[in-house]
Amino acid sequence: LCTEPYYNEGAYDKHVGAERNSRSYNEQVVLNKVQYLVAMVQAPLLGWEEEIAEYLVHSIPKALHSLNQYKAAPDAAVLASHAECDAEGLFVPPTEGFLCSLQRLLPRLQVAAGV
Repeated sequence: LCTEPYYNEGAYDKHVGAERNSRSYNEQVVLNKVQYLVAMVQAPLLGWEEEIAEYLVHSIPKALHSLNQYKAAPDAAVLASHAECDAEGLFVPPTEGFLCSLQRLLPRLQVAAGV
């Protein structure tokens, strides 16, 4: 696996350098992760509640921290230390569409997590 999930898909490795496709795909993966975290909080799998709760205790604060950085300062110097594509596979600065979707999803994650 690599930092850009787009290239993990079959035959997509031939598209190396297709930054626009990779950016859209990677941002969608992150938004899907946020939606899944909310779903896990709201309806954990039966029989796995304890393990899921333990996972979420560690994952949600990290996710909120990273995502709030993108939301608060998409093109500010705060993000200047990030590489062009960070560990989450997000390009800096993020697109307006990503930030708009994130703006709608973050409150749901915060409410679900009790933050």
